[in-house]
Amino acid sequence: MLQALPDVQAGVLRSDQPKSFEACRNAAGTGFGPLNLSSVSQRSSRGVAPGAAVCSVTNEGSVAMAVIEHIDQATTGVTRSLSVTGTLHVWSKKP
Repeated sequence: MLQALPDVQAGVLRSDQPKSFEACRNAAGTGFGPLNLSSVSQRSSRGVAPGAAVCSVTNEGSVAMAVIEHIDQATTGVTRSLSVTGTLHVWSKKP
């Protein structure tokens, strides 16, 4: 389950949206409810896919953008594992 901590501004930039300071800051204000990452349909409907980004405004006013580059889901017996890799960008209060 992926979810923002209480009192944290977070949101998703879909893969077709620009990955900029302004776009990320605006997306962070849209909210981010709990997301079951192991559910492909939930990920798809929420826009969490390679090329998308999870954006957040830090408690110090900086903007953080985690660009999703790869999502890998594997099942071994009864154990499921999921990994998400990407690049983290952080802008100070002013771009």
